[in-house]
Amino acid sequence: MSQLHYREHLPPPDLAGRVECVWTLRSHGRLPAAVLNRVLPDGCTDVIFDPGGPSVADGNPRPPRGSYVVGAMLRPAEVWMEGEVDLLGVRFRPGGAAAFLPLPLAEITSAVVPLDELWGARAGELESRVREARGAERVRVVEEALRRRAAGRTTHPAVARASARIARSHGSVAVAALAAETGTSRRHLERLFAEQVGLSPKAAARVARFRRLCELLRARPGAGWSRLALECGYHDQAHMIREFRGFAGLTPEAYRREQARVASVQYAAAAGA
Repeated sequence: MSQLHYREHLPPPDLAGRVECVWTLRSHGRLPAAVLNRVLPDGCTDVIFDPGGPSVADGNPRPPRGSYVVGAMLRPAEVWMEGEVDLLGVRFRPGGAAAFLPLPLAEITSAVVPLDELWGARAGELESRVREARGAERVRVVEEALRRRAAGRTTHPAVARASARIARSHGSVAVAALAAETGTSRRHLERLFAEQVGLSPKAAARVARFRRLCELLRARPGAGWSRLALECGYHDQAHMIREFRGFAGLTPEAYRREQARVASVQYAAAAGA
C-alpha cells in the first residue's frame, strides 16, 4: 500500500465531539495497477469527496462520482483503487453524523448515497470548493462547511453517553447496562441508536469489539487466537472467528496474511493537521 498515502487530520475542538477525523487518501500520479483496500465496519458514518471519480467496490454499490455518504457498515467492502486516487473524507463518531444528515441513519446503514440527495445544491457547491482547494486548505473548507451544516443540531445525550461507554469498553458492555446508565428504556435507546447511529446498541458494541480485535491483530501479529478472544471479550475462539468472518469476509488468519501483503489504510495512526 506504499503507492497510496493516507493521513488523518484531528478535528478542531468545536467538532471533536462529533468528528473522529478528516482523512485524505492520495496517490502520486496514476497507480500502475489496481490496489486492494479492504474497508471494514468501524461503527462510523463517512462523507467522502472524490474529485477524480469512483473506484471499484467489488460486491458493493459503486460509489457515485463527486461526493457521497457511506452509512455505518455491517459487512466489508473490497475497494480496488485505480488510476489517480485523490480522496478526502469525514469520519463521524458513532452518533455524530446525525447532526449533519437530515434522515434517520438506519435508512443508510451499509449503503452508499450521493451527497446531493441529502444536502441538495450545497453538496455540489462544496464539491467545487474541495476540488479547487489544495493541501490543508481542503480540510479547512470541509470543516467550515460542517460548522455551518450542524448549527443548532445536537446528538441525543443518551446516544452520546452510550456510544462513549461502548468505545471505552471496546464493546464489552450489555445493552441493559447501557440503558440503565443513560436513564432510558432498552427499547427507547434502540430507537435513538437507529435514528442517530444507524446501528442497534448491540450491533454497535459488536463492531467496537471487532475493531479492537483488528487493532490487536496489527499491534501483536504473533498473538495466539485464544488469548485474543479472551482479551476482546468473546466467549471463545470459535465465537471470535464467526464474528470476524461476518464483519471482514474472511477469517482472522486469512486477514492477517492479507495484511502482511497489502496493508490497510483504514486504521492508520492519526496525525495532526
